[in-house]
Amino acid sequence: MTITALLFDADGQDAQLDWTGTLPPLKPHQLLWLDLEAEPAESEQAVLAVLPLDPTDQAALHRHTPGPRLLYRTDHTQLSVNTPPGQSAQAPVRILAAKNLVVTLHAEPAPFLKALHHQLRGDTQLGQLDAAAFLAVLLNYHLESYYALLSPLEDSIDRLDEHILRDPARNHLADLVRLRQRVSVLRRALGAHRMVYAGLASPEFTVFQGDQPETLLTRLFQQYQHAYEAISHTREMVLGSFDLYMTSTGQHTNEIMRVLTVVTVLLGLLGVLAGILGTNFQAGIFKSGEHGFRLMLGGMFLLLVSILSLARWRRWL
Repeated sequence: MTITALLFDADGQDAQLDWTGTLPPLKPHQLLWLDLEAEPAESEQAVLAVLPLDPTDQAALHRHTPGPRLLYRTDHTQLSVNTPPGQSAQAPVRILAAKNLVVTLHAEPAPFLKALHHQLRGDTQLGQLDAAAFLAVLLNYHLESYYALLSPLEDSIDRLDEHILRDPARNHLADLVRLRQRVSVLRRALGAHRMVYAGLASPEFTVFQGDQPETLLTRLFQQYQHAYEAISHTREMVLGSFDLYMTSTGQHTNEIMRVLTVVTVLLGLLGVLAGILGTNFQAGIFKSGEHGFRLMLGGMFLLLVSILSLARWRRWL
């Protein structure tokens, strides 16, 4: 179990505290962020027991839910978000926001929380923020973690477009399906958070009773919509690559048909000439008997192998 306690003080020096098992007394212009990474989840109980929650709310915070959720209470707000899908499965991050206190709990590493930890090195002015504003900062990093996955996807799409134009004969369909699946998974993952971000953006929403509505949370829903639209745009890019692939494949097929048409016409003309003139000549090969028959079969076999090899080399087969 790893516990990181960061105290932000607007009137003093920010500090990382050694966790002693109890919450320190907090002044009005102080904010405590308690980040708990615990596996198995049972080890959370010791920390949850010292939070200003009744047993029912402790159980709700401890409970793992399959998807994002938002739970409002009189003196605090609980929510759960999922890390974006990457090399591993999505990891849920449970968040508690109360007066002067923000708690994050997760069983697996959460990259967006690590990014926020890295950004908060040194003295900050976060002590001037309340829990609602800090929650908005934290969730902004959550959205940025989804944005971060779009750039590699767009680079992969651009490279695939170049390969399609450079080598239209190659079968790129498997790469297109793979990219579309990655974008669809990312789109569904972010789409599942709509109710959470929409609930936080409500004009009447407050983190705890007596608090003031936070404008940063309202803007956060706009950022969520922009992130979702960016993923949808990436999906359109994949569909555009598919159209490019189909166009390139159609053009390549037309080129093959032109070649086959020319070859068919030439062979047809040769066949006509052979049919007209073939009976007017006495060629010695027609008197070669069994030896000539074997030569004819060998020539037919070599012609068949040559045509198949050419078709394979040109990727017609």
